[in-house]
Amino acid sequence: MIDRIPLAKDVIKSKNICAECGGLCCKLGGVVATRNEVDAIIERGYPNYFVEISDGTYGTNWGDNGACPYFQNNKCSIHAVRPLGCRLYPVVQSVSREILLIECPLADRLSEKIVQTRKMILLQRPDFIARRSELFHGAHTKELQMRISKYNQLNL
Repeated sequence: MIDRIPLAKDVIKSKNICAECGGLCCKLGGVVATRNEVDAIIERGYPNYFVEISDGTYGTNWGDNGACPYFQNNKCSIHAVRPLGCRLYPVVQSVSREILLIECPLADRLSEKIVQTRKMILLQRPDFIARRSELFHGAHTKELQMRISKYNQLNL
């Protein structure tokens, strides 16, 4: 399943890199996840902040100041089991379905091969996930676009 795809070993060490920036990506809005991802989070004993967007797709509300509710004490509390979209960051898919590389400390440390692999994973992700997420977070779409626009972006 696409939400269980392992990422390269050199990226697994991203937790320390992510701590350097204070979790900028975690402050960009809520998380979208599949049922498998939500189950993995709950099985590890984390609280369930997800609501069902539609059959098999879940999202978290924006939380305080637009931060992910799992972003606690200035770090991701579910880092080991975070959803695919979080694991692929800073390679993201825009509302218009473009694949972008967002400026962050991790972006400078990813090889071109890893960036391209993440792009291919996002391109394989079912379209309905992005559409459902957009509908769910619709009221926040402009805010999210404004937050992301603060960072340099490279269209992949």
